[in-house]
Amino acid sequence: RLLAKSFLDLWFAHDPRILENILQKHGVTKNLWVKLYAIVKDNKLKGILLSTLIHSGPLRNVGSSKYISMFREILEKKLEAPVVIFHTATTHINDLVSSLDVAKIGGKIVDRLSKQNYTKISFIGSFAVSSLDDYSVLYIPLEKSPMFILSNDKGIDDLPEILNEEVENYARKLGLKDALIVEAHNNMPSKRRIVKDEVKVYGKLIRGILRNYRYHLMYPLELGLGEARDSRLLKCPDVCSDRIYAIAIKAGKEILMLAVVDGNNALNAFRKKVISALKTSLKVSHAELLTTDNHEKTGLITGKHAYVPVGASLCNDIILSNIVKAGRRALADLGKCELRYYRINFTSKTLGDSGLAFFEKILSKIPSIVHLLFLFNVIAYVIPIIFLIFL
Repeated sequence: RLLAKSFLDLWFAHDPRILENILQKHGVTKNLWVKLYAIVKDNKLKGILLSTLIHSGPLRNVGSSKYISMFREILEKKLEAPVVIFHTATTHINDLVSSLDVAKIGGKIVDRLSKQNYTKISFIGSFAVSSLDDYSVLYIPLEKSPMFILSNDKGIDDLPEILNEEVENYARKLGLKDALIVEAHNNMPSKRRIVKDEVKVYGKLIRGILRNYRYHLMYPLELGLGEARDSRLLKCPDVCSDRIYAIAIKAGKEILMLAVVDGNNALNAFRKKVISALKTSLKVSHAELLTTDNHEKTGLITGKHAYVPVGASLCNDIILSNIVKAGRRALADLGKCELRYYRINFTSKTLGDSGLAFFEKILSKIPSIVHLLFLFNVIAYVIPIIFLIFL
């Protein structure tokens, strides 16, 4: 009954407290991190590129489902600069159990940035792409703390964090400060996946890049950040924000364009459409679509998580036009800059394996209980109202 009430409170009163209190009892305290690149031009902060082990979820406004919009609100208010979120290799075991913790972590990020303890990045090497079958890794060789963009033509979704640990350790053995994996989250995979094999392949590709890459020629770092705002996006079931971002990065004569849409994965056909449009319209050498894995619009249908991936709605033309618009603005903003890299470590309570298993168990049973309790509540409210009307 308490579980049923918690879902009714969540759905009809938008109050996650009862459900979060239940999840608190099953959660585990864990070491997590935030990694971010602060974009600085002429000694002024122009934007933040951020990724974290925190996973968006489990659903609606429970736990860390709204961490993306909350981080943006907290950081943009304090820093007066746009914040772009990347999805990394992380899964639902890293869903926070309390939405209150998200605000606290946002405050820690602001506090850390004020201390000016960072790694300065002023140069970049040539881009590199390594592929095996349908797996692909795009290497962005930022000095000291490079970035890897992971994609897959057969689908990519929520890789385990062990991949981050393996890559970080290998990068440090080679003398790098750190490394960031960006899991593109841009192609809905089939239900049949062997995740361990996926981790092995990506790990092999990344180690091969790091082992064989030679920083023979480094270029002054040039980067541009573009934003497109459109209120129509808020009506799209596959987008969680009215903003779409594009990041242009130049290395020598090549330009990479990253389009970032605030949504939960994407259809591969739409991803290919975006890549083609960016390369054709903007004449860039490399392009990729990234989504944030935002769960704010994730609902519950017959006990299952349900959401609309980017490109699966009637909003395709609106989304695509705003992606190209953001890309043009990123190119217009392209210029020499400095990145300031921060890694912020902290602990917080997450679902963990046991909490996730518990949550999935109650999701499978809760709909029938909710329907029954909802009926009882309707009867309890409606019958007295009927009596009042006819008295």
